[in-house]
Amino acid sequence: MKSSTITICITFLYCSVTACFFLAPSRSGGTSLGKCYHRSRDSIEIRYRGGYPRSKLVRKKVNGAEPKSFHLIADVQDDNCGLSPLYGADDKQVFFRNKLIPGAEPVSFAALGSGYGRDRSSLYYHDRIIAGVSSEGFRLVSIPYSTASYGVTSSAVLYRDKPILAPVESATFQALGGLWVRDAQHVYLHNRIEAVQGADPQSFTVLLPRRGKKRRNLAYAKDRNRVYRVSADGVMVLEGANPGSFERLNSNYCRDRASVFYKGIPVKGAHAPSFHIPKSAFGHTGVDRYGKIHLGRRIK
Repeated sequence: MKSSTITICITFLYCSVTACFFLAPSRSGGTSLGKCYHRSRDSIEIRYRGGYPRSKLVRKKVNGAEPKSFHLIADVQDDNCGLSPLYGADDKQVFFRNKLIPGAEPVSFAALGSGYGRDRSSLYYHDRIIAGVSSEGFRLVSIPYSTASYGVTSSAVLYRDKPILAPVESATFQALGGLWVRDAQHVYLHNRIEAVQGADPQSFTVLLPRRGKKRRNLAYAKDRNRVYRVSADGVMVLEGANPGSFERLNSNYCRDRASVFYKGIPVKGAHAPSFHIPKSAFGHTGVDRYGKIHLGRRIK
């Protein structure tokens, strides 16, 4: 018991999220099914330790599950029993975590990863059926710099439980990061029907900032001809930007060999070779040989 308590405390101290989840200890009179499910004589529960700052035992009953025949289909891939995908079934029903998946067939059900599952007739995301989409040819396509994935079948590209708006070709679909996707012929934002006009899919790459968290802002991209930025209206082209020398400095500022850009707009009078973001500065302030630039404008 002493060793178990120490392990829980160490894990808690190094957890970087607002809630920490731990494997719940097995209780007498019941059986653990994998990391999270627990079977007692008359019920099935998900058990884990969670909460912040206290770590308490959380118990979620799987309503309607028949304990005797209940079994694990796919366990969590980490120890996060509070959030991660988890599948179980009894002789007649399939469950995503503690929720019933209506109509799912236990004998043919299989977990596909990233919250997707299928049986012999349907494709599912979490506890929901994806209507009108066959699971034929299903594969997962990871989104760079993210823990999420697209679900790709022979007829559709899915983000969670819905087909993306971009009319991409499934066979050659690739995720580039952020909203950017491509197939063999075009580049798209996954939430837009229109292709990015003039973009070259073969040389198209998403640009990462030098500083800051990479996952937060993947708005900029380039190909061999132009530089692009996601805007409220879709995609804007940075007129005059040189793709060969273009680089992101942070989420707001970029530069090429001749110009500095603030949120895609050229900064008038900025000296590109000397422009930089001081470590002590906030993300909207930069410095060149002539002084400070704040919010894309020269200040005294």
